[in-house]
Amino acid sequence: MGVPNELELAPVTGLVTSKALGPRVKGSHSSVSFALNSTDKVVYLPSKGWGIARLHDAVPIGARLRVLLEESCVEDVEESKCVFWSIDIDGEPYRTFESISEAWAKNNRAGLWIGIGFGLCGLLCLFQSRFAKAVPAPPNKALNADVE
Repeated sequence: MGVPNELELAPVTGLVTSKALGPRVKGSHSSVSFALNSTDKVVYLPSKGWGIARLHDAVPIGARLRVLLEESCVEDVEESKCVFWSIDIDGEPYRTFESISEAWAKNNRAGLWIGIGFGLCGLLCLFQSRFAKAVPAPPNKALNADVE
């Protein structure tokens, strides 16, 4: 999933009716999600960047949130969860589109380099298996002793 164009985001405002942290992965929570009274969608933020638990703790039940969601997700009646790209808590900006999109872009670049590394290792293994000289196995002296 890439970073959307900021012009393709729709604001959604509502009061928090419930909140949850995703499971822990490598010591950190994998996401934070909120249910709002104004929509049947759950809005969530995967742990791309910093402060998932801090964000969870900063949002009390009943707080007024304003989030930016992708319009396509808001309009999709079958989608139950939408990633948010900005969040204001009771009128105060907490994470901006710029900070969230920068964290996504950084994470995507890391994934690209990891993929390139695995691809190069795979090519090296393929090269080794195709073009390396086969080394004959040493003779088994115990088998040869019985033949004599």
